[in-house]
Amino acid sequence: MRFWDKESAIPFDQLIYEMYAHRSNKEMLLDIQGIITANKQDYCSVHYYTLINAVKGYLGNLE
Repeated sequence: MRFWDKESAIPFDQLIYEMYAHRSNKEMLLDIQGIITANKQDYCSVHYYTLINAVKGYLGNLE
């Protein structure tokens, strides 16, 4: 279930919350990863790398 539009950036703190809330749902984490990647220009580099590394970490825990 996608609860946002991939075309719009989601605030950093909201993405951190969503990753944690859905940390055991691979499909949702992949959606979040797609949103982060698609909206890379909307985040400062520190926030972007924090988000992308966090989502990869959660995905790695599921494997």
